[in-house]
Amino acid sequence: MTQWNQFGGGAGGPVVKNKLFFFGDYQGTRRNIGGSVLMRVPTAAERQGDFSGTGVDIFEPQSGATPAQRTQFPENKIHASRLSQPALNLLNRYLPLPGIPGAVGDQPNYVGAGSVKFDEDMTNTRWDWYYSQAMHIFGRYSFADYRLISPGVFGSVGGGPGFDPNSTFSGESKTRNQSIAAGFDYTVSQKWLTDFRFGYYRYRVNVDPGGADTTPAKDAGIPGLNNDPVYTSGMPGFFVNGIGGFNFGYALGVSRCNCPLRENERQFQLVNNWTSLRGNHTFKFGADIRRAFNLRIPSDRHRAGELNFDAARTQGPTGGGTGLASLLLGEVSRFERYVSTVTDAEERQNRWFFFAQDTWRATKKLTVNYGLRWEIYRPQTVTSAGKGGFVDVDTGEVLIAGSRGVGLDLEQEGTLKTLAPRLGIAYRVTERTVLRLGYGRGFDIGVFGSVFGHNVTQNLPVLAIQSLQPAGNFASVFTLDQGPQPLDPATILDSQPKGPNGRPVLPNGVTAFILPKRLRLPTTDAWNVTLQHQLPHDVAVEAAYVGTKGTHVFAGGGGDYDFNQATIQGFGQLTLNQRKPFFDKFGWSQNFRYYGSDASNNYHSLQLKAEKRFSRGYSLLGHYTWSRSFNYTNTYYNIDAKLAYGPNDNNRSHVVLLSGVYELPFGKGRRHLSNAGRALDLVAGGWQVNTVFTWQSGLPFTPSYRDCNADRDTGWCRPDLVGDYNKDNPDRNGWFPITSAPLTANGQTDGAWRRPTKGTFGSVGRNRLVGPSFSQWDLSFFKSFAISERFRVQFRAESFNFANHVNLANPNACVDCPAVAGRIFGTFALAVPRQWQFALRLEY
Repeated sequence: MTQWNQFGGGAGGPVVKNKLFFFGDYQGTRRNIGGSVLMRVPTAAERQGDFSGTGVDIFEPQSGATPAQRTQFPENKIHASRLSQPALNLLNRYLPLPGIPGAVGDQPNYVGAGSVKFDEDMTNTRWDWYYSQAMHIFGRYSFADYRLISPGVFGSVGGGPGFDPNSTFSGESKTRNQSIAAGFDYTVSQKWLTDFRFGYYRYRVNVDPGGADTTPAKDAGIPGLNNDPVYTSGMPGFFVNGIGGFNFGYALGVSRCNCPLRENERQFQLVNNWTSLRGNHTFKFGADIRRAFNLRIPSDRHRAGELNFDAARTQGPTGGGTGLASLLLGEVSRFERYVSTVTDAEERQNRWFFFAQDTWRATKKLTVNYGLRWEIYRPQTVTSAGKGGFVDVDTGEVLIAGSRGVGLDLEQEGTLKTLAPRLGIAYRVTERTVLRLGYGRGFDIGVFGSVFGHNVTQNLPVLAIQSLQPAGNFASVFTLDQGPQPLDPATILDSQPKGPNGRPVLPNGVTAFILPKRLRLPTTDAWNVTLQHQLPHDVAVEAAYVGTKGTHVFAGGGGDYDFNQATIQGFGQLTLNQRKPFFDKFGWSQNFRYYGSDASNNYHSLQLKAEKRFSRGYSLLGHYTWSRSFNYTNTYYNIDAKLAYGPNDNNRSHVVLLSGVYELPFGKGRRHLSNAGRALDLVAGGWQVNTVFTWQSGLPFTPSYRDCNADRDTGWCRPDLVGDYNKDNPDRNGWFPITSAPLTANGQTDGAWRRPTKGTFGSVGRNRLVGPSFSQWDLSFFKSFAISERFRVQFRAESFNFANHVNLANPNACVDCPAVAGRIFGTFALAVPRQWQFALRLEY
């Protein structure tokens, strides 16, 4: 159940008549969001090492270094003497037993329910002073405070995904935003106007895991994880992969919790614009000068550790293996964490923007707007020597800010080739028809450190991203009884060999943020052609083609990709590390976060619109969009970008929107009962009905198959497509055609799918299949009451998803996984059940 209370008000008016005016407002929100999480947890038998009921063979990793050499556990049961006590402690103390009867195989067997608490307080104040008819001066202050408490499905300590249906976040977050602005507008003469603005904002956020003062890993018997009470307390992130897999604890990949996190971002801004009126031209030019600061103490990889348990550690000659079996044996497949004690390493950046434009009314029918914007982003700098680092991938050396021959900008080169032209044309074909054309280029600062912030200050010697990868494809990096080796980012470079320029070489096992040597800005070119026509009776129709092309953009949703990802070539003959680009060159087995901004994307759409503007008590709007959006994801992008290309994960090819507003024609001022008495008008008058209906086609997804980890250890998990993948009347129990049994042999064909040859990827393309559509009908009723000539009250009853339509999530993408293949077990992440919201608004 969701409880949502929102309240507030605003007031304003003259302080000095015709001279000084004041406005202030406040809005508060108190919200409790109820939700549930459906997932799989280990059964009682599995916690005792009994995998006989899973249909998956389990092999003893100590019996051989490779699957071909390993022997199977008798009856697929791990002997009690081989079970890891720390693993048993974690599972039995923090994870509940299944609670859904009848669940088999990989099906969800547990549902947890709870609520998320969100509080919000926002206020704004503004002063306006009309010094003279030529000058207006203003000032504004804004404040916002947000508090979020979201327990995990496994409790405050156990963590796991949260209960908000729109977000899996669990943990505690406190955010405070503050900004001030001041400026003036001045009429210099009849033909010249200018304005000046000063602005400053500060954004602060603190995020912590649940159970922040606990030491569950240490208490379970795992050394080297909960090392201090501030940054490494709480449950680490555990990723149990493969059949029967699940996640728990706290990490971005588990609960979307970058915790603990301390961030303080600020920006100063000065803006000055000039306008000149010259005949049928309106010229404008100006400057926008900014200086940005960012202090970020992050945990993109949880500082208590992120432990992965893969099926490969318990695979055998016939495949099989599960991550859960690897966990019960205490065999950690991969490990990552952030390690640092520095709290004052900050990035800074200057940004200088200039523009000039002209609006030219060439004729009564033709108006042309053209301009040019020059956006200059200078390379970022750090606060002082030793507060940032940069890795030169040509030499393998770590460049330390402020060291010999290295400036505080870490020698990154800027660019001045950032000119952004703009063009807009409006032509009146007839009195009722207008043709519009537009083109513009824009540059973007990107996100996640692609251009500014939290990259060079998250490298050695400030911070180490410890990344432990197994020496062989089927090995482990340590056991839970052993724990990880300690690492000190302040001293680890001291013992490293020197590169050709006399600087220390980056050690193996430490991930680094890598930036191109020359600043590369994400660029978007956008264009449109629109035809608008006015029909009788206040009806307008519109047709438009809209397109965009992104250059120097991200591969995938984040700002980076791993350019030390292994190639699949040589799988079975060479180890995973031997197939990584930088392993032979520098001995690096770790992954890297490369902010290359070297991908592209494109979007094309047809947009149709019909609108009946509000008159005679009602308005209507209909909108349809057909679109195609393609981009690259970051999986295997560094090796073969063609395999990473496909429909955008968020693209819905068809979108229909219908909305309307209708004032019931009863009561004072309306067509009927216009002379009604006060009592009758209170009942029948002042009613308004509003409705919005949305329908969207499904989201794309990529199919997979069960035993792909036996056929590849890098890149994509895709089967071959050899038949028709469409299904008549798909439903939640079968969305697409699946196989009749698991694909147990390479080359085996079953229906539309075939298991690929070992060491190859399947032929089905990225995001080839499409999931369920989305539809929602929102309905609201407004009732207005006139208390007096100056006071008016409006009551609102608003329903979201009034029909309570269930919007399904995408299906399980595995084509041959028993009991789950092609089935849908949840709802779309942004879908809501029917909700009612009531509001009372006072106007005067």
